[in-house]
Amino acid sequence: MKSNEKIILTAIIGALAGVIVGLFAAPDKGSKTAEKLSHGLGDIWDDILKTVKQDKAELEKEKEEFEKKAQELKEKVESELHRN
Repeated sequence: MKSNEKIILTAIIGALAGVIVGLFAAPDKGSKTAEKLSHGLGDIWDDILKTVKQDKAELEKEKEEFEKKAQELKEKVESELHRN
């Protein structure tokens, strides 16, 4: 499991644990607690989406670097073949 996946999983587990504790310790009535829960889960979802977008951008950058290196290697091999 990659470190980013571990971070996301840890964040989700921590958030869910917090929600559960919050539900049991909530002094508000059910509807108010549900509203708070909904907002909290929305924030967690936003954080997950942000992390996924960042990971996607990093992967796209790595892909571009890989393609560039592959093209350079291809050109080098072709150059060596034509020289011989």
